[in-house]
Amino acid sequence: MASRNIDDLQPAFAEKVRALVNQAGNAGLDLLVYCTYRSPEEQARLYRQSRSTDEILKMIKRLREEFGRPDLAEILKGVGPQHGAHVTNAAPGQSIHQYRCAIDAVPLRGGKPVWSAEEEADLRLWKQYGAIARDHLGLEWAGDWENFPEFPHVQAPDCDWRKLIRETA
Repeated sequence: MASRNIDDLQPAFAEKVRALVNQAGNAGLDLLVYCTYRSPEEQARLYRQSRSTDEILKMIKRLREEFGRPDLAEILKGVGPQHGAHVTNAAPGQSIHQYRCAIDAVPLRGGKPVWSAEEEADLRLWKQYGAIARDHLGLEWAGDWENFPEFPHVQAPDCDWRKLIRETA
């Protein structure tokens, strides 16, 4: 299971996350940070959800050959079949969560998570969260992404998995 502990993040990013939670609170927005660090094994389980065997085998080959990470290929191979909804495009080593530079958070209303963005009032909460992260703290909010927008996800703008996957081998 992924960590929820802000102390598990890179120190400079953890400081920004604390500022995000505080600034959101000062603006009347209560946030629940529900994912900070995610292990390669957890990322592999999430990645395998909704993927065919062929897609998984292609990624295993890519991790070995393109990224020089047979260790991550073995993790992806070894976690076994997973079933469920498509929740990520990131295989092990490709998630900023693994490098302790990302969080997933959800706004709360009356102490309960607001997962939907279909109602205008709910979408306003998400946009407020994104604006505080982006405009006040210089973080990258995945709600702005063109492909696969992900409202809960915020990350350090200078954390690039393409570089880090090779550095941490």
